[in-house]
Amino acid sequence: MSESTNISCCTLSGSERAERSERWRALGGYEVERLDDGLRLTFAEGHEDELRELARLERACCAFADWKPAGNTIEVTATTAEAIAAVHDLGF
Repeated sequence: MSESTNISCCTLSGSERAERSERWRALGGYEVERLDDGLRLTFAEGHEDELRELARLERACCAFADWKPAGNTIEVTATTAEAIAAVHDLGF
C-alpha cells in the first residue's frame, strides 16, 4: 500500500492568507537552502519568537509538512514525494 498525504495547502481564507504572507514578509530577507526533503530558511537574528509562532500557525494550515523552527532558521520538510514537491513549491 502506498503512503498518501493530504497536501491541500492552503486552508486559509483570502484575508487570512494575505495577513500570513505579510507576517512572513515582515521578517525581511532570508536565505533558502533546498534540502532533499524540503527547505531550510535562515532569517536575520531577532525573529526567533515570530518564527516559532509562524511555524505553529503553518502546522495547522499546511499539515502535510513538518515546520521545525530553531533559532533564526526554520526547516520545512515532508516525507512523501508529493509532499516534498509541495514544500519545494511553497514560494520561499
